[in-house]
Amino acid sequence: MSADWKKGISADDLPEEFGGLAELIGLENVIKTMEYFEGREKYFPKIDGAFRHVRDRVIRARWRKHNVGELAREFNLTHTQIREIVKDHEDQVDLFPRP
Repeated sequence: MSADWKKGISADDLPEEFGGLAELIGLENVIKTMEYFEGREKYFPKIDGAFRHVRDRVIRARWRKHNVGELAREFNLTHTQIREIVKDHEDQVDLFPRP
C-alpha cells in the first residue's frame, strides 16, 4: 500500500463481494489483489476446468486397468470418462509396470 490513507482500511470497508475473500486470505492480500487487478474485470475459472490436466495426470498415474470404478468414484467421474482419460496410456502401463 503506497498511500497512508490506505492504512485505515478495514474488512468492514471492503465492497460486499470481497468480504468472504478477506476472511479466506486476509485483508492485506485482498487489497494487494485489488491493486494488482485495479480497473480490470477478471474472470476466475472453476478449479476443475483450470487444472483438469493435473487431475488427468493424477488419474493416469493411479490407473491400473482394474481400478476404473475406484477412480471414477474418487474423482466423481463416469467409467467412460476415466477410460477416455487413460486410453492413450494403456500401452505405457503394460511396458512399465509399477510395483
